[in-house]
Amino acid sequence: MERIAKDTHGYVGADLAALCTEAALQCIREKMDVIDLEDETIDAEILNSMAVTDEHFKTALGISNPSALRETVSIDLEMFGVGIICFLVSD
Repeated sequence: MERIAKDTHGYVGADLAALCTEAALQCIREKMDVIDLEDETIDAEILNSMAVTDEHFKTALGISNPSALRETVSIDLEMFGVGIICFLVSD
């Protein structure tokens, strides 16, 4: 959990929820070959074998972006004696 906390700078609550959802989906995708989609339920043995791991979170982190760092920030440099406006965009 500490590593996830360090790797999620700029994430807001919704970003963390999406990250957890994506990590869980990674876990489910790994078991799709043993899950019968025709059944209304999933076998308890399969469910018990499923656990979201650090690797699932690493994968999820690779495809998610924190919304707080996607925003455009403008700084008026005129207050520093420069008569321009600078736009910073974080990717």
